[in-house]
Amino acid sequence: LMDSVSYGVDGEWPGGADGSGMSLVKRHANLASGPAENWTVSAQFGGTPGVGNFTSTVLTGARNDVIGLAGSWRFHDGGADLGTAWRAPGFDDSAWGSGPALFFVEDAALPGPKNTPLAPGRSTYYFRTTFNVAGDPAMKLFTLRPRVDDGAVIYLNGVEVQRVNMPTGLVTYATAASVTVPNATSGAPISLASANFLPGANLLAVELHQSVIATNPGMRIINSAGYVTTWD
Repeated sequence: LMDSVSYGVDGEWPGGADGSGMSLVKRHANLASGPAENWTVSAQFGGTPGVGNFTSTVLTGARNDVIGLAGSWRFHDGGADLGTAWRAPGFDDSAWGSGPALFFVEDAALPGPKNTPLAPGRSTYYFRTTFNVAGDPAMKLFTLRPRVDDGAVIYLNGVEVQRVNMPTGLVTYATAASVTVPNATSGAPISLASANFLPGANLLAVELHQSVIATNPGMRIINSAGYVTTWD
């Protein structure tokens, strides 16, 4: 036996290799097999059997930002615990506020336009947006690039698909983020399994958590946004 690996789809393991048609591949051939962070998804469907994982021809087809950096979202910043119903596709969010990202209570510069202010001092903020996927999702590669301060749990069509700076286990309104982010930056792209997407309309729902709640209105409370990209 020369090498072995026990892999999964949670934690640092790349979710994009879970049912999407992309292979689980090492970022570099000389990295150890055990750590999840040494693995990513292949650059093309089916991987590259018999040759290097990555070549100069990475992706074919067109890139499409289905949720742009300044995309429009519904949001709830009322300081109430909404439980779990809010993240379901059929939830009525018509009474929520709406506006384009980035959302903020922030004096410092952010990696994008500061478009929509939020009420300060909340433990958790809720966001929802819809987008369309043209054609068969199984033939696409989906990535999410978040801009989050401090932590977030991300749901696609009512199912959790990713956590950013959040602890494991049950997450409630009062759960604090596991990391304090001084100012949001552009996070690394996160691969999302195409099996979680539907042809046509899809719902992306995000609950954003603070690590520490600030009471001074001049202090940083939250800034959050992201965009989802597909490759055909």
